[in-house]
Amino acid sequence: MGLLVERGGGSTSVAPSILRNAVADLAATLDRTPASPPEMVYADVRDELSRLHGVLEAVLAGADASEAAAPLGRPVLTQRLIAALRKTLLAGGNVQSDQARDTLAILRCLEDVHDALSSGDPDELQARLSEPDAFELLAEIAHDLRSPLSSILFLSETLRGGTSGEVNQVQHSQLGLIYGAAFGLTSLASDIMDLAGRGEGLIEAEPVPFSLGEVFQGVERMLQPLAEEKKLDLTFHRPEYDRTAGHPHALGRILLNLTSNALKFTERGCVEVGVNPKPMGRMEYFVQDTGRGIPDEVRRELFQSFKKRDTQDRHFFSSSGVGLSIARRLIRAMGSDLEVTSVVNVGTRFSFVVQVPRVR
Repeated sequence: MGLLVERGGGSTSVAPSILRNAVADLAATLDRTPASPPEMVYADVRDELSRLHGVLEAVLAGADASEAAAPLGRPVLTQRLIAALRKTLLAGGNVQSDQARDTLAILRCLEDVHDALSSGDPDELQARLSEPDAFELLAEIAHDLRSPLSSILFLSETLRGGTSGEVNQVQHSQLGLIYGAAFGLTSLASDIMDLAGRGEGLIEAEPVPFSLGEVFQGVERMLQPLAEEKKLDLTFHRPEYDRTAGHPHALGRILLNLTSNALKFTERGCVEVGVNPKPMGRMEYFVQDTGRGIPDEVRRELFQSFKKRDTQDRHFFSSSGVGLSIARRLIRAMGSDLEVTSVVNVGTRFSFVVQVPRVR
């Protein structure tokens, strides 16, 4: 590629030096970043970054990008690293002419490697999904989807609330549809990542004191726009007392999944969320609706994730079943199980009873 810069009669390979500095800066950033999926669960990011560094050095020396990229074993992860490395390079503030030229050359190499990773055989994805670690790919894709979807979710609700200026009724309704679509996709991405984690980190290690009102308020804030768009009453029955103990993050996730499903499959009436105290220090949580109900033959397969569905049967709660599967997994981790009672064309009630733990 001819990236040697002449300096005072000698020649110095400036581009590899800039690349090495950028890789070191990115590695340091990764070291400061708390581990989270997919880094923590699936990929040794630093090994992949090291491989990417070697590939880029080879391409800078004149190697073909497609051939040099062969050692990169995780295309989705590598593309994320390419984006991060590009950002690191552009933030480097190289203003000297030789450094600017070589930085541009590295950016072109990044583009070449990215294109090489993106231009596989049409059957490559299908083959990749048949491999033992295929769930890693799904989790990485879900991770990449969740960030922009979360931005869409936030912006649509901000616009809908009139923060950026008054909106008319039609725009309000359209923003509600955008919010609903983004919320559904964001939830699905989160559920896929949690399922791929095989239960790791789904529930807090130790029970803690928390406010039921705050958990209910968080779920209500997320789902009220969906209820308004469908003209459904969404009611939260809060107990007289507010403080309890347990696993607030897991509880919020369970109620969010169950309530969003109830809203999705209820066309008229209401969805109610509440809690009932039980004897011997136990607590029952419930989500009930006036929706279509679930036939017995469907209920037997309700918690099976990614089961192939009959597209003509519109009674299924979800095309993937991931949300309910995650909810039941969380509830079981809390020492209980998810109960379902349902009458077709009348409604459905999900409930679970947990022991309120003593907090040290």
